[in-house]
Amino acid sequence: FRVIELLRAQAAQSQTTMIRLALAWAMRHPAITSTLIGARLPSHIDNAIAARSIALDDDLWAQMRRWPA
Repeated sequence: FRVIELLRAQAAQSQTTMIRLALAWAMRHPAITSTLIGARLPSHIDNAIAARSIALDDDLWAQMRRWPA
């Protein structure tokens, strides 16, 4: 639950949604070779597309990588 709170705070600070920030993180992570989007609703596709435009700068990327697993 600690990571969820960190993600919630960072998403608010970044003016995006938690799901978009989480997807952007997954898309940048070198150990993740693909992200599967279960698109039951059009908003699921919208979130995935919007996540691709979120640029995780090096500082934010490093900060998120330090979050507890």
